[in-house]
Amino acid sequence: MSYEESGIAVLDALVPEGVVAVIGASAVAGATDTVLISPDARQISVQAGSSGGGRSVTTTRDEDTFGREITIDGFLLTPGASAEVQARTDGAVSFASSVMQPSYGIKLRQAGAVSSMYAADGPLMMADDVHVIRLNWNNPTTATIEIDHGGDGTVDETRVLPNQVKKIYVPLVFHK
Repeated sequence: MSYEESGIAVLDALVPEGVVAVIGASAVAGATDTVLISPDARQISVQAGSSGGGRSVTTTRDEDTFGREITIDGFLLTPGASAEVQARTDGAVSFASSVMQPSYGIKLRQAGAVSSMYAADGPLMMADDVHVIRLNWNNPTTATIEIDHGGDGTVDETRVLPNQVKKIYVPLVFHK
């Protein structure tokens, strides 16, 4: 993904098992981010060619009875730094970054027999941490974030984040 000028660049990719959208941000013209997408759209990695915040990765996949859209947004990268988003086969989502993330956005949506939405601000992420986001897709009132400091495969900390999506019921009004 190349930046002809400083600002925002968008990459949309249709792969055999899904759709991926990556939004990048660059502080300088002529920079290039490297984006790698697995053929099944489950794993997307971004390596930055320049500094910039506001990056976003979205992957949309259709399964047999439902579709899921996963977005991790608002993260920043410095030159040479990388981030990876993975839609795991166990239903969890992982986000890893080689640089500290003061915060990042989590937006998860499922459509099908049971439709649901979940949104929250992710907790502080230290460099090389991996956050595994687990939730009940059919009733996402909270998500559990398993934090692996340093990416060594050990869960070092767990946080529970409430769903920030609020359902609003509007009364039905008839006019004559």
